[in-house]
Amino acid sequence: MELTEENESVISVNKVSTIANQVVEELGEQRIYGEIVDPKCFFGVMKTGYGKIHRSCAIRCISGGIPPVLAIKENEQYVDYYFLTNQNGTLINRDVLEYVGKKVEVSGEVEKIDDWKNIKIDTQNLRQTISMKIDVDVSFCRK
Repeated sequence: MELTEENESVISVNKVSTIANQVVEELGEQRIYGEIVDPKCFFGVMKTGYGKIHRSCAIRCISGGIPPVLAIKENEQYVDYYFLTNQNGTLINRDVLEYVGKKVEVSGEVEKIDDWKNIKIDTQNLRQTISMKIDVDVSFCRK
């Protein structure tokens, strides 16, 4: 992740926690639609850290080890986020590169660790969704 407050970003570190010490809440099998983003730019200072215009940068970040995140959008606002891992909980950076910056459908077991959600997916079932906007000429309906 990117720290934007420089020296003020970290006040103190008292204890390092690991996932093994965290409470994991199992949320069951879910099917989710969203966009794969890199959290470094998406949550950082890049205001265009998503979509087609940011795709090549996000691919480089994810290729370099930044964990992929599925960003969920409703009513033109991002409302939820999921880290993406394989069914064993291992990062799948290379497996998602062709889908970065695109709308996708994923399904898998969801777990919540503290405030973060993770979805364990079978990368063979990851697929792009095509959203089409249809412009209809309704002028012929007018009297």
